[in-house]
Amino acid sequence: MSISKMMTQTPGQAGETKRQRAQRQETRTRSVAGREPSGVRSLGTPRSGGRPRHRRDTRADILKAARRIVDTRGPHAATTKEIARVAKCSEGSIYRYFESKYALFTELTGTSLPELRSFLQELPSRVGTADLAETMTELGRLALSFYQQIAPFASAGITDSGLRNTQRRQFRARGGPQAVVLEVEDYLRDEQDLGRLRADTSPIAVAGALLGSCFSRAFIVLWLGEDAKLGYNDEQFIQEMVKVLILGASPEIKAPRSRTREAVKTSEKNGKPGRVVNGQPSVR
Repeated sequence: MSISKMMTQTPGQAGETKRQRAQRQETRTRSVAGREPSGVRSLGTPRSGGRPRHRRDTRADILKAARRIVDTRGPHAATTKEIARVAKCSEGSIYRYFESKYALFTELTGTSLPELRSFLQELPSRVGTADLAETMTELGRLALSFYQQIAPFASAGITDSGLRNTQRRQFRARGGPQAVVLEVEDYLRDEQDLGRLRADTSPIAVAGALLGSCFSRAFIVLWLGEDAKLGYNDEQFIQEMVKVLILGASPEIKAPRSRTREAVKTSEKNGKPGRVVNGQPSVR
């Protein structure tokens, strides 16, 4: 043993066996493992005189990155490799939070526009109090904005069976776009019970007509561009749709009488020829 090594040993260390030295080293290793290495700070530990560091929300960064890519370049450009690059994380980190890219896309669809979810939760409190047309106009604005945000993901699901199946599975479990129609139907049915909607009006038909028209507009404009708006901006479109739907369902407007086969026969007797088209009577 060298003189320098002997000088650094304690009296107890000088006479210890090889096994004792190994045990001592193991004990020292365990002790050190419980402490931070010199010069290394844990996340959240402030530098001397600095602000505390906050832990990064990698999951949120991944969602934001995927949304940015889809909005600017389309869903097909949003590969896991590209999402990881934009999110500044490893590609494997994506699978730590999402079982697949399809699950990530479906998550983005479900979390789009939380304002619509809040509005739907408030609908029961508006029954009998808020103006019906104003409520439906506000619903139309939020619904159109929601459909515009999810249109790229929904359109990708039409051509990609993997994404489509994932969307269907999660929508069945959590409630998808069809759940919005049912919630609006419940609201309109309550308004109908109070006499604010004509008794022979179908609440689900009114809900489906408004939401369906918003859905259709979002997709057509995504597909064909601004020309598909036909001169109507989004606000004008919503107001015109609500006007048609609510005016048609208003209790003050009497429902048109449907013509029966007997009415057609009566018209024929009066010199007006009648005919049946697709099982429905009409008069020429």
